Amino acid sequence: MIIIHLVDDQSWEKIKHQPNLLSDAFEEVGFIHCCLPGQVEHVLRQWFPGRKDMLALEIETEQLTSPVVFENLEGGKEVFPHIYGLVNRNAVLKWYPLSNDNRSKHMGIELKEIPFYKFNTKIFDLWDKTWLLLTSGDFHKGDFNSMTVAWGSLGIMWKMPFAMVVVRPTRYTFGLINKYDTFSLCAFPEKYRQALNLLGTQSGRDGDKINASGLTPIGLETISAPGYAEADLIMQCRKIYSEDFNPKKFNDPDIDKNYPGKDYHRMVFGEILRIKGENGKYFEK
Repeated sequence: MIIIHLVDDQSWEKIKHQPNLLSDAFEEVGFIHCCLPGQVEHVLRQWFPGRKDMLALEIETEQLTSPVVFENLEGGKEVFPHIYGLVNRNAVLKWYPLSNDNRSKHMGIELKEIPFYKFNTKIFDLWDKTWLLLTSGDFHKGDFNSMTVAWGSLGIMWKMPFAMVVVRPTRYTFGLINKYDTFSLCAFPEKYRQALNLLGTQSGRDGDKINASGLTPIGLETISAPGYAEADLIMQCRKIYSEDFNPKKFNDPDIDKNYPGKDYHRMVFGEILRIKGENGKYFEK
């Protein structure tokens, strides 16, 4: 997983050739502050307003010799990665100045909170042409998987906004969506179409397809399942109902042709707890 440490350019020049890196703040607080790619804009605004000398260091957590803990020590809901120890130099993959051009190139889209009744999109286009990425599991345990979905629905049920997804029992995500109580649905700009193709056609059983896709999982405020830094829409959902399709109840016999292997979907209803989307794209106009 990629996490980001922000540092000014002069400090980086002093330490970049050392085999182990130590932030000045470590002696003060006992850990090195980091954030996820999608959190960089927020951190810059809050802690480094107006600074033009900041660099982003991309750190691969799997290469670190020190432990990483996701936590919030200031009473908020959003968690941040903290490194409790030195950063071995080979865990730093690259670094770049945080100019506006670099932010748009390297970092996730900044998403805004969308009230349910202000959410606006072309529903049929969203499912059938844009596609959504279904993710279930627990981000902080590292136990999650994602699959591209094009069948499902959004609406109101039992006085709750809901998202309904369907998963075949043969999919790796099937076990995770049964095991965990939450899931997310993410939409992406068109430039990530190839990544969605990969995540829809390859199984999580066969390797680390998420890493191969180039997408960046991020922790979410309300649920344990992750979202993605590159997404321009994230819906956070809590499971409220699930049931397997019964072929005896298909009123149209042609529906059964979708199941030559008799691997009938399980439909899962999730209460939508939170929606975040790109400003101006998913808001009611």
